[in-house]
Amino acid sequence: MKIFLSILGGFLIFIGMGYLFENERDGLGILGTLIFAIPGVGILVYAGIVNDAKEAVQEKVKEIKKTEAELYTQISQELESGTIDKGLWTQAEGESGGGDEKKVKSIYIKLRYKQLSRE
Repeated sequence: MKIFLSILGGFLIFIGMGYLFENERDGLGILGTLIFAIPGVGILVYAGIVNDAKEAVQEKVKEIKKTEAELYTQISQELESGTIDKGLWTQAEGESGGGDEKKVKSIYIKLRYKQLSRE
């Protein structure tokens, strides 16, 4: 039933938008949109498609935030154990402009995060 309602809602939105673009000069476009597209959106909401999409996006955001925390934890552990990427550390020193150790470390963390997030 959910699939049928999804297809029906999408079809109605498609038809309504077609009216809008085909008849925009004579005012029938808005009328067609009101007659078809708005009920189409209502059907999608009723079918739960909008809610399902919202939940999927929220779940993905949670995964991304978790991944960020895991990467920063890994970087912290690497720094504590002294296993740093020497090339990145040198790059951080260069970008710091001869700055102090804290500035180099801060730049290194940003560079290392960027590197790990690409893997």
